[in-house]
Formats: sequence, C-alpha cells, structure tokens
Amino acid sequence: MIEKKQFIETYFEDCSGLAGGEADAVYIPESVEEVSEFMRNCYEKRILVTVSGGRSGLVGGAVPQGGVILSTEHLKKIEIKEETALLQAGVTLSEFENALSGSGLFYPPDPTEKNAAIGGMIATDASGGRGFYYGRTRVYIVSLRVALSDGSLVNLRRGNTKERDGFIEINGNKIPCASYDMPPVKTAAGYFSKKGMDAVDILAGSEGTLAIICEAQVRLLKKPHFSVLAAFFAEENIIETVEKLKDPKLDVVSVEYFDSNSLKLAFRDFPAMPANAGSALFIEKKGQYLDDLARVLEESEALLDVFVADDGRRKELFRNFRHSVPEKINEKMRARGLRKLGTDFAVPSGKFPEIFAFYKKTLEFSGMEYAIFGHIAESHLHINMMPENKREYEAARVIYAVLAEKIISSGGTISAEHGIGKIKREYLSMMYGQRIIHHMIETKKAADGRFLLGRGNIFLPEANIL
Repeated sequence: MIEKKQFIETYFEDCSGLAGGEADAVYIPESVEEVSEFMRNCYEKRILVTVSGGRSGLVGGAVPQGGVILSTEHLKKIEIKEETALLQAGVTLSEFENALSGSGLFYPPDPTEKNAAIGGMIATDASGGRGFYYGRTRVYIVSLRVALSDGSLVNLRRGNTKERDGFIEINGNKIPCASYDMPPVKTAAGYFSKKGMDAVDILAGSEGTLAIICEAQVRLLKKPHFSVLAAFFAEENIIETVEKLKDPKLDVVSVEYFDSNSLKLAFRDFPAMPANAGSALFIEKKGQYLDDLARVLEESEALLDVFVADDGRRKELFRNFRHSVPEKINEKMRARGLRKLGTDFAVPSGKFPEIFAFYKKTLEFSGMEYAIFGHIAESHLHINMMPENKREYEAARVIYAVLAEKIISSGGTISAEHGIGKIKREYLSMMYGQRIIHHMIETKKAADGRFLLGRGNIFLPEANIL
C-alpha cells in the first residue's frame, strides 16, 4: 500500500479531463490472490475501492472519489492457447497485440487507445472501429475470474449461468437483472439488460461497480488480410455512400468518418490529402480485392481522391491519423485550461440522416469550434465541442443536453462505447428515467451491498443510501 501523496495524485486523472480526484492510498497487487486478500480487508473496514487500469477512459471512471485505488498495472499474465487467450486485467491492448504477432490470430475489439487495459475494456464493453463488423468486447469473452467486494473469487464461464425469472445467481447472491429494454443500437449506458442474458454479460460494461475484473479468457479469430484506404470527398454529407459500404458482399469491417474540421486538425500529419476536402472516410475491409469497393466510391460525384495503404508503413500512417484527431483536440483544450465536451451518441440507422443534419445545424448556429468524427457505419459519431472560454463552456453544456434529448427521442443512446462513469450520469437519468435507474441501483446493491466499488460511477455517490 502506497500512501505518499505525490505518488497517489498521479492516479487522479484519466483521459476524460475530470478533476477533483481524491484517495488515501494506492495498492498495486502482483496476483489475483492479492486482489482477493486486499478486498477482504477493505470489505471488513468498509473502505471504498476504485479500480485503475490504463486510465484511458473518457468518462472519469478511474478518477477516485475517496477511499483507495486498486491498480491492476502489475497483472500482466498472457497465455495463448489454440484460438483463445487468458489475460490478466492489467494487460494493455498493445501488449496483447504484440503477443499475438506472428500467430496468425487476432482480437477484433480495437479501441483507438492502444494503452487501454483489458480489464477496462471489459468494464466498458469496448468496441472501436471494427465493432461494425465484429461486435463488442462481450462477444469474445469465454470466461471471467472476478473478485467480489467481499474478496470472494468467482469463476464465470459463458453458458453456465443465465438469467432466470429476472435474476442471475453469482456466488449464492441473486442479482436482479433484465428488467428493462435497452435501445436497439450498440450501447454502453448502464448495466446490460436482456432476457436470458449470461452472468458474464452483467459484468461486461459494469464499469467497476459490481466486481473487479481479474482475469478473462477471450476468443481469438484467424487474422485475414485487411486492406485499408482513405477516401476524400468535397462534401460533408456522404451518408448515401456510407449506406452502400454496408453491403455485406463488400466485407467492409470499419468505416471511420472525419468532417472538414477534423481534417484541418490533422492536415500536418497527412499533407497529401486534398486541401478542399469536406470529409473523409477511412475504410478497412477483409481481403485484397478492391474493385467492388472502388466502384461504390466512384459513384459519388463528391469523391476527390482515394489513397490505398498498400504497405505496413502507410497502414501505420492511417492509424496515426485516426489517433491524432482526438489528440489534437485534447492538446488544444489543455492549452485553454478547459475540458472538451465530447459526445458518444448512437441512433438507429433509419434516424441517422435526420440526426446528422440536426448536428450540423445546431453546431453551426452555435458559432462554436467543433469537430465530428467516428464510427459512421454504426450511426455513431463523436461530436467534440471546443469552447474557448468559460462562457462558451456553459453554452456547450446546454448544446450537449439539447443533442442528448434529440438522440433519446430518436430511440438512441447517450453512450455507445465509452460508458457513463462520473461525467454522464445526468444523461443516463434523462435516457432511462428514475424508475430504471432504481432497478440498476438494486442490481448494484445485490452485488455490492456495502457500495464499496466504483464510487460515483453510473450513479451519484448518494445512491448508496437508497
């Protein structure tokens, strides 16, 4: 247990920019058994515990609000066997991908941040660009080994424990679940809820509030050849082209959109792009045959140019481009001393053209600096508002709420992949209403009766008195 103030304070931030973290100590276990022993001690003494992994989250989930921090950074075991991998929670995506190098296998979930830890990816049910084709983290979980708030270690294998009559039994506790309908889109807003759901699914996406992810066995797939290309367009609205790219016959696995403001931010990193580009699509597909894909792109009169990543160096350049846009935004906001306001909304595909137009109209009317990018094939874009001062910051908060209301009324979600954490709690209440929030609190209470885990994540801290 480390109690040195200057050391502890290095754990008070993640990538959300949320300030105000506080904790009395940091504990860094070397084994799963040490996690168990530590949690037994915290349970007996009623000490709050916030789990910290790669601290790459965007909603403040790892920012502690009292108690102690449990860091998984030394839980690094990787065992690859046939087409599965056993991973401890502290393994980063980069480390995992390096371990798979040369094996002919790959792990499909691909968040932009390669320093994301596996435990955090499970805790938020991460997806990334390839989620359009391959799905979310939960799809690949074979089993979990978790520590409950009382220190009990529990092994959960997919298929062994399922929801029955509104409950899932974990270590003798009946956990209420599947009591409400989720929106018909990819969503990471609150606890997973579906009739017949597996015990693994209640923990995937639970943001460190129900149990501590210690180890996971995940499925791997045979790695195909991936072709990557960037298409630049004169116009920002290229939804018709995107719809054509969704044709399963094209084997497209990822379609990433960048508006003109995003392109301006990254121009120095990709100076070959057309200077008059209004938007771009970064497309990844299986296989090397590109003729059908090229025909779809050429049908757009707005197409300006196409670049194909025909070697490893250029593929890396394209990946860096995708990463550089949010980095440039974060740098700009740090210089202004303000936190960006970024959305994680998704809507049903039939509603997307209307929502896209609403985004543009609302943001242009505001006069505020902004950039839009994201997973357009899943009707899931990240709007990043970049206020220049506190007055604009407050205006951006109002705009965020207006956009959230529109998303909810359109049957969408206020968090498609980042989770709720401490930043989006009010929007979760807006999305579901207090009755369903209360159902979620009952789930929390059954799994963590002393409300020790993940204080402030998903619910306000006061939820522990309900």
